[in-house]
Amino acid sequence: MRKESKVMKRLPIVSTAMMMCMVAMLPMIALSSGSSDYFVYGDVDASYSPQPTSVVVAIHNVRTNRTMYEFTDNGSYSVNLAELDGGFVVGDQIIVEAVDNNVYGGIGRSSSNFGVNGGTTLHRADLTLSKDPLPLDVPDAPEPPGPGEKGAPKSGSGGFAGSSCQPPPGDWIITGYVECQNENIIVFDGDLIIRKTGHLRFINDVNLYIASYPSDMHGITIERDGLDRGLFEVWSDSFILPATSQKYSFFVDVYGEYEMSDSTISYMYGDASSGGIYFHGGSIGRILSGSEVSYGDTHGIFADGTSESVSLTIQSSTIQNNGYSMAMIAGHGIYLKSVDATISGNDILDNEMNGIHLEDGSSPSITSNTVSDNRMGVGSYSSSPSITSSNVFTDNVYGVYINLGSPPTVSGNAFSSNSAYGLYFRYASPLVQGNTFSNNYRGLYGYRTYSDVRGNTASGNTYWGMYLSWSSSDIDENTVSGGQYGMIVAWDMGTPPTVTDNTITGATYGLYIYGTDADVRGTTPWAQVLRSNVHNMLIGYCSPTVQWNYITTDFVGADPVSHVGIHIIGLSSSPTIHINYILNMRYFGIVANNQTSGTISNGYIYSWYWRSRSGVQIYDSTVQVRYNWLSVRIYDIYTEQASATIEYNNMYPFFTSNYRGILNYQSTALNVVRGNTITGHQRDGIYESWSASQIEGNTVTNNYAGVTLYRSTSVVSNGNQLNSNSYYGIRICTPSQAPLVTDNTMNSNRFGVYVYCTNSMPTITGNTVNSNTEDGLLSVQSTPTIGSALNPNTFKFNGGWGIHSQFAAPLNAGVLGATLEAQNVFGRGAEVNALGDIVQEWRVRVYVTHLGVPVADADVTVWQENQ
Repeated sequence: MRKESKVMKRLPIVSTAMMMCMVAMLPMIALSSGSSDYFVYGDVDASYSPQPTSVVVAIHNVRTNRTMYEFTDNGSYSVNLAELDGGFVVGDQIIVEAVDNNVYGGIGRSSSNFGVNGGTTLHRADLTLSKDPLPLDVPDAPEPPGPGEKGAPKSGSGGFAGSSCQPPPGDWIITGYVECQNENIIVFDGDLIIRKTGHLRFINDVNLYIASYPSDMHGITIERDGLDRGLFEVWSDSFILPATSQKYSFFVDVYGEYEMSDSTISYMYGDASSGGIYFHGGSIGRILSGSEVSYGDTHGIFADGTSESVSLTIQSSTIQNNGYSMAMIAGHGIYLKSVDATISGNDILDNEMNGIHLEDGSSPSITSNTVSDNRMGVGSYSSSPSITSSNVFTDNVYGVYINLGSPPTVSGNAFSSNSAYGLYFRYASPLVQGNTFSNNYRGLYGYRTYSDVRGNTASGNTYWGMYLSWSSSDIDENTVSGGQYGMIVAWDMGTPPTVTDNTITGATYGLYIYGTDADVRGTTPWAQVLRSNVHNMLIGYCSPTVQWNYITTDFVGADPVSHVGIHIIGLSSSPTIHINYILNMRYFGIVANNQTSGTISNGYIYSWYWRSRSGVQIYDSTVQVRYNWLSVRIYDIYTEQASATIEYNNMYPFFTSNYRGILNYQSTALNVVRGNTITGHQRDGIYESWSASQIEGNTVTNNYAGVTLYRSTSVVSNGNQLNSNSYYGIRICTPSQAPLVTDNTMNSNRFGVYVYCTNSMPTITGNTVNSNTEDGLLSVQSTPTIGSALNPNTFKFNGGWGIHSQFAAPLNAGVLGATLEAQNVFGRGAEVNALGDIVQEWRVRVYVTHLGVPVADADVTVWQENQ
């Protein structure tokens, strides 16, 4: 729905004759040649009720600026114009008014038909007049206007005899200075031409009505010769409008100088390459405070500085409803070609195509405008606009569109509720700084750009807040919230972009780094914040550096908003993730899958949320996890089908007790677990399930179990400290598998080594198993190899047995029994195990029959010799 224009709102204050022009569509009639007697005739509509008792016919001669009146009875009437005072000549323009004098006290209007009969030719106007009261000044006796009165001759040299502001027949030519005030001026059968020496000024409610037709087009031309320019000034509540129903048939060509202030021009002609107020090369234009340029056929204002520069200022005005072409050629509010204009403080509204359209190196200054309900607020092609200082782009399809051009500037603007993009730029590298993007479908999009995007705010945009594609931009200190994607940085043009010190909150995917080795960091620790995004950071098919980011969440009720801190996907992704702080993710602090690699180091990953699954989760990838501090409720580190290196990390219950430190699951490739400190978990420090890991040099204390091997062929070796765990230093359930446990200490646990599950077959050599509160080694239904000639175990100070074999074949019973090497060391003197060195327990079931009949109460003695 087009908005109501200023000119339509103001129509009721136009004079009665002019009102008839607008309402009746064709009230002004040029008399034909022929007889010297001319007649106005008509009759009152018989259907009108109540019927008027008398009708006043008012006839105004435009040439003489005189109004004559003829009173008739109700019904049909005829007035001979030649008999009226002042007379009429061929070519005169007249205005005919009819007044029902009786019913409405001289100001009402009835429905009538009027025409002018000039000899044999009938010029007829079928008028439908409003019944609403409108002012009509009917003096008792018309008098010629005196000095200073409306219609009186003006001082100065006009382009016609007498210097009147009413034009002569034909062209109205201004060669000197003419000033018009409080005038209704009709230009019917010619052009208004202001010569290079001419100066026409409209001031205080001058209405210029241009009547022309597509087949006989008239308009305004302001001429120029070198530095000599004609000047047309339209000031103080003046109007330039069409005078007929042919609204788009008058033109305005400015070669000289045109200025308007607090005035309106509407319904100008245009075609595909021109239109509206057309400023040609070398011209000067000033559209100033309170003016309106509206309803141009194609464009409201068109300026072409291709051959010669144009000086153009458009300030504090309204440019609206242009481009709804009668010829179906959509147009723009302001169209600039190679023009450096100043466009400031305007309302640029409801234009069919672009509010401001720029081509061919235009470099305007665009400041403090409100630009809404256009296709593009600004459409810039191979140009370099400066779009700064509080422009508001709202409810357009594109707020600003920039394609090619030397680096423009877009700063300090507001983009809101644009249906496609707030700001779109491609093959251009603008400075984009200090703007706000709110409630657009897409906030900012840049393609193949080296832009500096700094200090902007994007909130509530549906799809994304900011998207830089094939960019080598600096993306710094922006604040982004909401949307499906907060910020996307994808691919680059050889130089990776920097993404620094931004704050991104409340999106489904906060920051998505895709296909570019960007530098993603806070310039100081934790200066870049990702908060309460469902996936705070997503990394795909690239190897960025991610450092000094603060990634956290808010809680809704008891649950955190964020599911993942950093998610790494893609075959070729190998990021460096260094010194990041990740707090309270619902599922994963960092997750890497789909054959990624890279390094996760020196980070702080904490969560006290009771369902947080893992601090670092690695699936089908070869990631290095080094020197991190982790405390997450279920798993600090979880791997599946991975070949990870997990080393020198600290895992401890920072807020509350956690379930497991490290879980390696279903890994056929080798994981390396080295040098970690793992303490205080409800279950296992390290849990190996269907895996093959190298576990060495770790300190695993104060857990339920230090290390658990379940169906694992892992090697636990080289100085692991599996001490002070509430139940087991190491527990092993590996049926038909033979993991190696060597050169570790298992001290001060409840059981140092626990081997369980039928036919578990670990090799346990070179370990120090001391001071456990119960057995040093407890083997249940299992067949371990305990010690070797070259690398015996040591069992001392244990509160139970040094070695306790239970429910299995006897020790050293061959392939079906445990192998106990004689070189194992047991305590002597003060170092003894409390219950002894070795105990072998087994169960025996005896069946007694006599002559094939079971004997239920047989007396049987079972004993062992040579204990």
